[in-house]
Amino acid sequence: MKYKPEVWKLKGVIDKQKGIQAAQKEAHYVLGERSIEGSQEPPKKQPPKKDDDVNKRLSALETKIKRLTKRVSKIEKKK
Repeated sequence: MKYKPEVWKLKGVIDKQKGIQAAQKEAHYVLGERSIEGSQEPPKKQPPKKDDDVNKRLSALETKIKRLTKRVSKIEKKK
């Protein structure tokens, strides 16, 4: 099956476009959203893991203290 020269040129353009798209997808996967030109998303800042653990522990302690104070107040009311 023989193709006309215009078809071969078009096939070459399509192959180049596919290569460019594959490279963009790979860059997007490796580098994230900011790798694609035109994306202006600011970098996300995440708190250090230690601070997150400390905050979780503090919130758990606060809830326990609230429960205990409610129990103490109920006991005092009964007396």
